Amino acid sequence: MQRLSGLDAQFLHQETPSTPMHTLKISVLQPDPTATDSAYDHVKHTLEQRLHLLPAFRRKLLPAPFDLGHPLWIEDPRFAFETHLRRVRLAPPGNDRQFAEAIAALTEPMLDRNRPLWELWILEGLEGGRVAAVAKVHHAVADGVASAEFLRRVHDEGPERLVAPPPAQTWEPEPVPPKIAHALWAFSDHLSFVRHNLPATLERARAGKAMSGPDYPPLPFTAPATPFNRSITPARAFAFASAPLESARIVRKVFEVTINDIVLATVAGGLRRYLQRRGALPGLPLVAGLPVSTRLPEHQGTLGNRLARMWVTLATDIADPAERLRRCKTYADISKREFRETRGARFEDWLEFLPPLLCKGLALGLRTAVQAGKFSENLLLSNVPGPPEKLTFGGMKVDAFFSVGPVLEGIGLNMTAWSYAGQLNFSMVACRDLVPDLWELVEELPVALDELRVAAERD
Repeated sequence: MQRLSGLDAQFLHQETPSTPMHTLKISVLQPDPTATDSAYDHVKHTLEQRLHLLPAFRRKLLPAPFDLGHPLWIEDPRFAFETHLRRVRLAPPGNDRQFAEAIAALTEPMLDRNRPLWELWILEGLEGGRVAAVAKVHHAVADGVASAEFLRRVHDEGPERLVAPPPAQTWEPEPVPPKIAHALWAFSDHLSFVRHNLPATLERARAGKAMSGPDYPPLPFTAPATPFNRSITPARAFAFASAPLESARIVRKVFEVTINDIVLATVAGGLRRYLQRRGALPGLPLVAGLPVSTRLPEHQGTLGNRLARMWVTLATDIADPAERLRRCKTYADISKREFRETRGARFEDWLEFLPPLLCKGLALGLRTAVQAGKFSENLLLSNVPGPPEKLTFGGMKVDAFFSVGPVLEGIGLNMTAWSYAGQLNFSMVACRDLVPDLWELVEELPVALDELRVAAERD
């Protein structure tokens, strides 16, 4: 058994039918044309053979009685692999728009909390004979870094497929603890954690340096209003686009910035053009919430969430692409400095000390702030460096890879940039009722990146 952290549990407390809190990891696969079995059967068999590499996929939630502590992960005594598989066939021609519609539909329902919090969807009938394996995993299970670890474990590691073999010992579920014993343990465990860890967190908070004025990141709940910053509905839209990673490398070399700075400037440029055409560009620059990993070397290979959110101002008020990039870098450097100085005493760290009832109250408070027109950020934005070479899964080539996270109440847009095999893949999920034309937004991103490349070649 393993207790969820305060942050892991908060992803559960935030969840409502309008805000399901799962992530998607999407692999577009090219099946072997000479294979005798179907792509569905091949993916199913391959993952089943490697399930021992994903212990979290056999664990279900066990809430603490009377909310005396955070829930436990416990191995599901009724685990059945087949109940987590879903199969969908697209109608011809199986183009990108149909693919995206299928992704949007499967991301809308919440995961069943009576089972381990994941599903694997196999989408067949994509153009070119391809299939897609879509892992739908609750955010309480893993953050982006842990999800990347999932991928590394289950994909082939070379021509010889050097994947760790199953253990000799047969898997057996853990016994479910009696409710009384669980309640007493949860209460004492929470008190023990607070007693041993709160003094150090208070000390880190006192040691943090406060910044003010222009050298301070955007304050919470000061983001300007946009069409996608309103109360959300369960309807979802999904869209994606790709651009050559080499374009970003050219820009990085000329302007001496990071790939992350380039992603920020690309998103800022795309949002500026999209909102400007609709007469909805705020005078103030937009604010992005960026999840930043707080994993230490000793956390390598562990599951759950070890991250904190960093707020970064996007230079959507700057017309010139090169100047927009420079300003994004400045804003990002300010936010990173503040993040370092408050490490260990941020909001996510304080969640560890709050009992579940107060954590649920925080989620309610967020919804109340949104109803009052206060937004912590305009969008969620992640940038993940993926494998530089193409992967294979069970011998099938992975042609493309995309990742998306959830949207939140009041924040109806989530973007992820994931580099893979020489491509920079952008994927977006949005509340369809707030962003009904998501494709028009995602198609602006390669254009914005190309503007930066042209500026770099001209510089």
